[in-house]
Amino acid sequence: MRSTPTPLLVAGLVLATLFALNSFPQLTSVLLLVFSGVILAVLLDAATQAMQRVLPGGRVPAYAATLAAITLMFVLIALWIGPRIDQEIPRLIERMPEAWDSLRARVNNFEMLRGMLDDTAQPIDWFAGGTRVFSVVSSTFGGIFNVFVVIFVGIYAAASPRRYLSLGRDLMSRESRDRLGVVARELAHELRLWLLGRGLSMAIVGIATGIGLFAMDVSLAFTLGLWAGLVSFVPYIGPLIGVVPALLIAAVESLGLAGWVLSLYIVIQAFESTVLTPLIQQRAIALPPVVLISAQLVGGVLMGPLGVLLAAPMVLTGAVTTRVLRAADRSDGQPADKGAGE
Repeated sequence: MRSTPTPLLVAGLVLATLFALNSFPQLTSVLLLVFSGVILAVLLDAATQAMQRVLPGGRVPAYAATLAAITLMFVLIALWIGPRIDQEIPRLIERMPEAWDSLRARVNNFEMLRGMLDDTAQPIDWFAGGTRVFSVVSSTFGGIFNVFVVIFVGIYAAASPRRYLSLGRDLMSRESRDRLGVVARELAHELRLWLLGRGLSMAIVGIATGIGLFAMDVSLAFTLGLWAGLVSFVPYIGPLIGVVPALLIAAVESLGLAGWVLSLYIVIQAFESTVLTPLIQQRAIALPPVVLISAQLVGGVLMGPLGVLLAAPMVLTGAVTTRVLRAADRSDGQPADKGAGE
């Protein structure tokens, strides 16, 4: 007896997911937090496997060493850049409305540009209102408790991933168990490659942006470069968000400097999208831009900023799952077709 065709199964899962997201918004927040924890678990598992190649004694000491190394790394980073960030972020928030007003005054004589700025005044004013930005971020993650949930899920899932997979396998038939194992392995592999690629891309974009802005003598170059690197985790939409503060700060000095800053961002993003990302993720599954941007828009409407942030890994999860299930359907159908012909 053959199982339900994969396209019908995937379509049913998509419809059921959309219905759940629309009917149970609180459940959506919980699922996103759990999914964030799973992503963290994938990162921790990849780091643990790398640590096992160096340390003897198996997975337990390697995992403990991984957690200790990550904690030490974050402490050192906080001690190194924490004081500077603590000084520059309030200055950046304070200067954003001033920079916006200055830009509008400079282009007031250009009718076309003035009309464009009038149309975008409300989003920019919202972005410039730093307290509202942080309130959105705060409400998305639900404060310290939800961040704790993500860390808790990630640490415990990475500590013993086979235990949690076995819980799902016990509820399935033998055929489904085999498929679950293949999906889990492929998904973990693809997520590791994708996250590694995004991490390297974020680091390079952030460093290049910071150095370029510093060379142009743009104020708050360090914080603006850090911001550009962080938001580049979100493909396509992230770079658009990252360029806004730098453009506004540069426009306070002159429109010419703002033009050079825009050129810098265009060059960096062109290099990242055409050279860096294909080189880093040449072994990873490709995510079509139209599909990814559509998923970001849908995620933003249904789930808010966190939906935009997690749109790419969710699309990757769906693509890998569909690919594995379709491959399993084809392999299951080959003996049946052969038997039918005989």
